[in-house]
Amino acid sequence: MRGALSQTQMADFDRQGYLVLESALDPADLTAVQVEYEALLAHKAEDLFTRGQITSPRPELPFAQRYGALLDECRQVFQELDITLPVQQSLPAHAPVHCGPAVFDLITHPKVLDIVESIIGPEILSNPTQHLRLKPPEKTLAADLKKGIAGRTTWHQDLAGLLDEALETDLLTVWIAVSDAWQDQGCLVVIPGSHKNNHETSAAPGGMTTHCPESEKVNANFIAGRRLAPGPRVPLPVPRGSVVLMHKLTQHASLPNRSERLRFAFDLRYQPVGQPTGRPAFPAFVARSRKDPEAVLRSAEDWQALWQKALAAIQSGAYHGPIYETARWEAYGAQPPC
Repeated sequence: MRGALSQTQMADFDRQGYLVLESALDPADLTAVQVEYEALLAHKAEDLFTRGQITSPRPELPFAQRYGALLDECRQVFQELDITLPVQQSLPAHAPVHCGPAVFDLITHPKVLDIVESIIGPEILSNPTQHLRLKPPEKTLAADLKKGIAGRTTWHQDLAGLLDEALETDLLTVWIAVSDAWQDQGCLVVIPGSHKNNHETSAAPGGMTTHCPESEKVNANFIAGRRLAPGPRVPLPVPRGSVVLMHKLTQHASLPNRSERLRFAFDLRYQPVGQPTGRPAFPAFVARSRKDPEAVLRSAEDWQALWQKALAAIQSGAYHGPIYETARWEAYGAQPPC
C-alpha cells in the first residue's frame, strides 16, 4: 500500500528530513500499550523491591508518579521497561528487554506500516535500535538524569548510533506519541533540511556530522553547536497519537519537560528487508513483506524468543562481533570541537 502518505507529504519529507502526522493513530490504538506498561511497572517494582534495589514498590502512586519515584531511587528501572537490550559489550545475567504483545502490536500496526511503506517500500524490517521514551517532569529529576534517556536529549543524528555496516541503509525513524508531547512537555526539535547539509571539515562517514562522545554517559554522543546545520531550530509539539518521521541524518534533539506531566513515546526504526541493521548482535524482524509473507513475524512470543536467543549468544561468547561503534567515538573525541 503506497497511499498512506500523499505525494506532497513525501516531497515534504524528502525536502525537510522530517514529517509530522498529527493524530495518525486513534486513542484506542494506544490504550493497550498504556495498560500493558502500568502492569509491567507494577511487576518490575515488586521485583526490584524483592531484590533490595528500592525501598518500596510505591503501589499507592499512579503510573507517571510511580515511574518518577522509582527512577529516582533506581536508575535501572528504565532498562527494565525498555524494548531493547543495553548497548554494551558484556551483558549481565539479568538483562531485561520488554517484548509485550501491546508493544509488538504497535510496532506492527497496519497504520504505522502503511506510513513506513510510503517511504521505504513494502519489504519492511523492524530495526532493533528502538526505545521506550519516558520523560518525567525535569524538576523531579536528579542532576545526573537531566540529560539523556530521561531528560533533554542533545543534538544528534540517528545513524550515528549504528555500526558502519549501516551507512547506506535506508533507515527511517518513526516516533510515536503515546501521550501529548507539547513544547512544555519536552517535544522533539529539528533543523529542517539538515539531512542534506554536511558542514564537516572532517571526513565523517555516510554523510554524518561528527558527534562528540559525552564522557560521563556511556554511548551518549552529541553534535557540538558549531557543527550544527544552519537554519531554524523547529519544535514539533504534537498531540497523543501523532507520528513523527525522521531521516537518519536529520539533526534533532528534544526539549526539557517543564510541565507537570510525563511524556510517553516510542522511538521506533524501520528499514528495507535485506539491508544491514547496524546492530547485528540484536534481532531485527520482518514486519511486512509482499514478496515473502511467510517471513513476517506474527507474535510477541516469537519476538521475545529472538531477543532471548540474542542475549544467550552475547553472554555465552557465541556472538563475536562488536555491539556498538566505539572506535568511531574514540577517534572523534580527539577532534575539535570535541
